[in-house]
Amino acid sequence: MGVDGADANETIPGVAPGAESSGPTVPTPLRDSLVTQPNLPRNEIAKTELAEPARHGSDTRRLKLRYLRTGPAPSDPGLKIVRGGTLDAAELFMHALRHHRIYGVYGISVFGLESLALDQLARQAPLSCFEQLSVFRVGDVVHGGVHLEPTGHDVRHYTLICEDFHEGVRHLLACRQEVIGNRHYRGAALPVAEAPEIDLFADLNAEDDDGLGWSTLLYARDPAAVVPGAVLLAGDHEARAAVRVISVDKDGQIHFALTRQVSER
Repeated sequence: MGVDGADANETIPGVAPGAESSGPTVPTPLRDSLVTQPNLPRNEIAKTELAEPARHGSDTRRLKLRYLRTGPAPSDPGLKIVRGGTLDAAELFMHALRHHRIYGVYGISVFGLESLALDQLARQAPLSCFEQLSVFRVGDVVHGGVHLEPTGHDVRHYTLICEDFHEGVRHLLACRQEVIGNRHYRGAALPVAEAPEIDLFADLNAEDDDGLGWSTLLYARDPAAVVPGAVLLAGDHEARAAVRVISVDKDGQIHFALTRQVSER
């Protein structure tokens, strides 16, 4: 049964039972969010991208190779990793798809607690943008189809690589986690009705190889407005921040630096 006919009693939100494995299937709630939820991008390019997920499996564009730091990824099963925000099924699928479009693999950004205590990491950007943090243990997250890679020059940043799109996200949603409040959260409380509209849908956890935030033009409300030097409001329902665009690559990847964060809560 396809996603559009998903059972209302499905235990994993947005994932249909028996989904075909020929390519990633985008959850219906994720596609619907572009039309029904406020403050998310609603341009035709983004809707086309999400409505035609098979394109991700047949894309012939030149993909980028991530910089991998030397040395093995954390293997101690008791070591903690953290991600800003709570785990929202639809947004995890969207973030994994966006990573696949640029780097050719399905990935979710997290931060390791090897050299910094959680309290120290939580006060630093980008985690200070989030009111809540999700904390995992490596042993609970890493399994046969999900592994951890030390991506980028920021020694705090790792990417959970999901070999199988559906099973990887399902596993992350189901694994043991602790959601805690971030006492270093610096967002200004704004009623939802007064929250400014997001210019660029982005995972504020995600970092490129230089430690900058990133997204793609497919998730910009107005792609023409995304130029170097422009200040935009980026993020999702978990966190948002004013960002300055540093560069836009030929493949549509946008690199930005955080300036300050704003909450919709």
